Amino acid sequence: MLAVIYGLAFVFLLSYEVVDAGGPTTCNCSCGSYSVYGSCGGGYPAAHCNGDPQGSGWCIGSPCGNCNCSLCGPASTVVSATAPTTGLCGWANNAGPVSDQGTYWLWTCSLRVFGSPVINCTSPKPLPIINGICGIANGGSYTVIPTVNLCSSGTATAVAGTGPWTWTCMGANGGTNMNCSANTLPINASCGSNVQTYSYLTAAWPSTAPASWCATGGGLSGAQPTFPSPNGSASWTCLGLFGGLSANCTATRQPLPPTKPTLTGPMTGFVNTAYDFTATATDAAGLNIQYKFDWDNNGVPDQSTGFVASGVPQTLVHTWSLAGPKSLKVEACDTLSNCSAWSDVSTITISDCVADLNPPWSDCSENCGTTGIQTRTLLYTDCHTLVDTQACNRVDCPQWTEVIP
Repeated sequence: MLAVIYGLAFVFLLSYEVVDAGGPTTCNCSCGSYSVYGSCGGGYPAAHCNGDPQGSGWCIGSPCGNCNCSLCGPASTVVSATAPTTGLCGWANNAGPVSDQGTYWLWTCSLRVFGSPVINCTSPKPLPIINGICGIANGGSYTVIPTVNLCSSGTATAVAGTGPWTWTCMGANGGTNMNCSANTLPINASCGSNVQTYSYLTAAWPSTAPASWCATGGGLSGAQPTFPSPNGSASWTCLGLFGGLSANCTATRQPLPPTKPTLTGPMTGFVNTAYDFTATATDAAGLNIQYKFDWDNNGVPDQSTGFVASGVPQTLVHTWSLAGPKSLKVEACDTLSNCSAWSDVSTITISDCVADLNPPWSDCSENCGTTGIQTRTLLYTDCHTLVDTQACNRVDCPQWTEVIP
C-alpha cells in the first residue's frame, strides 16, 4: 500500500501515468544512444540513466521500456539565423532562455524532475556569405609576379602564368568567385658584374652565375662567352623582358706588360760624379712605356722617366756620394700600369777622388803662343775641379809666371 502512495506522488511530479512494474524487473533504459540497465520495483522508477552524454533521466513503464532524460530538442540540430523558439528541449524538459553567442544560440534543458541535471544546448547560426572580390593588384602592371593585395574579399588561389598573371578570389559559404589578372611592365636588360677590365694575370671568369652575365632582364642570349685573351675582349647580349630593351655587354683583358728592359751604363766611377744609364724595352700592344729606375736595388722605384714610344731608349743620370759597389735595376711600365719584370742588376764601383793639386804645366814656347796664356785643371779630394791659368812672361821667355785664379 505504501508503494502505491509513493508511486502516485511521483506521477504528480511527472504529470503522466506510472505503471507498477510488479516487483523487481530488469530495465533496459535508453537515453539517446546510451543504454543503462537497472531494476524497477516498488511501483516507482529505479533505473537512473547515468553518464549519458545527453543528460540524466528515469526509466518508467512496464517493463521499464521508456527513458526520460534531460535532453536537447531538435532545434539544436538546425542552423538558424534567428533565435529558435520551438523544439528547444526533449520531452518533459524545461527550456531556459535563448541567448545570442555570436556564432550560435545557447539555452539550457532539464527534466521536470527534482534534482535532474541542467544541460547546455546550442543551435549554430548560418555562416556569412563571402563573395570573392579582386584586390588592388588586379589590373596592375608589375615586373615580378604579384604576391600581395590579390583579393579584398575571399581567398586567393595560386597566381598562374609568367606574365601576364591570373588568379581567382574564391568566395565562401555560397558566395561567388571572381577572376583577377595583372599585366607586365617592360624590363630593360642590363649587364652583370662580369663586365670589367681584367688584369692580364686573370685567366677565368670570376663567376658564371646568371646575374654575373645579366643584372636585369630575361638573361643571357646564347652560350656563355669564352674568357678573353690578353689584349682581347669577350662580348654577349642580355635580353630584355616583356618587351624591354636588350643590352650588349663587353669584358676586356689587359695586354701583357712590356718586355724585360735592358740596362746599360758605366761599370766604374767616382763619388759626386754624374753618370748616364740607359734603359730599353718594347710593348707587345704598342703602348707607350715609362722606365722606373731603382738606384739602390731594393725593389722600390726611385726615379722615373716620362712615357715614350715602345722601343725608344731612355737615359737618366745618377750620382753617388759614397764610395763602394752600387747595384741598380730598372722596370718598364705601360700606360695601363702593367709593369715588366726587373732588368738584370747592373753594378758600378764608385771610388773616392785622389787629390792632384799640382799637375805639371806645359812647356813654355819661345814665342809664348798667340795669347801668352795656358791653363790646367786641378782635381780636389771632394771631386770638384778648379781651372788654373798661367801667363807667359814675354820678356823672360821661355819662363812662365802663374796667374792665381
